[in-house]
Parts: sequence; C-alpha cells; structure tokens
Amino acid sequence: MKTGKPIIIALLAIAGLFFASLSATAAGIVPPLPGINAPDTQPKGCVDCHIKTASRDFRLTVVLASIKGGHPDVDKLVKNVPMDCLKCHYASQMAPVLGSMVHRNHYQNQKDNDFLINDRGSCLSCHTVDTQSGKIGIKNAPANW
Repeated sequence: MKTGKPIIIALLAIAGLFFASLSATAAGIVPPLPGINAPDTQPKGCVDCHIKTASRDFRLTVVLASIKGGHPDVDKLVKNVPMDCLKCHYASQMAPVLGSMVHRNHYQNQKDNDFLINDRGSCLSCHTVDTQSGKIGIKNAPANW
C-alpha cells in the first residue's frame, strides 16, 4: 500500500496551518493555536477526545469493537495511545498504516464527523509543533480503557 501521498498531504496541511497563522499574526490577527499561543485543552490527543460521556462511549476500545470484520483486543497490548498502536499499524506490518488510517477516518463524512464539527479538524488536536525547530510531533498518552 502506498502511503507517501497521504503523508505529504497531511504535512502540507499542517505546514499551511502554521504559515497561515504566522501571516495572520503579522497582520495583527492572532488565531488561537492550542499549545502555541493558546491553552491546549487536548494535551493527551486521542484519549482526550475518545472518552465515555453520559450520552456516548467513544473510547478507542469501543470504536475498535465496532469495526466491521473485527479488531484484536488491545486492552493488555496497548498502554500508550497512539504510539503503542504502531506495534501493528506500521508500514512493514499487515495492518493499515496508522497515520493514513487516522487521517482518513478523521476527515471523512463531513456532515456527521465529531472531529470536524467539534474540533474544526484542527491538526493541533493530535499534533504538536515545536515553534523553535518547526518539528511536528504526535501527542501520546496512557490508554483510557
């Protein structure tokens, strides 16, 4: 499976967000960029959004259990999300590549996609940006199941 194109598109989107914010800042308009110029309300990334609420259980184990065809039980295997997911979801493994899969799932079904509706598809919900080096990272935290 070719994964280069989705990765390049994601990196360009993040770079575009970063440079757009710099242009807006230079023009006197400072958009809120969590973790850069505004508080990061989702410092744990995946586990900050994939939670159980009074109306819905959106924890990753519940989401994975709903996958057509099934998904192996990750309760004991995965301790940190999403880095431990790379044990299987890596380019050299049989499972789909994590980055491509997560980006596809988070940006499809625009009309009923919680990530697009609630987080406005913000790259900074999942990613970090080191403002000194420009390096893009992935938020990682202990699993919440």
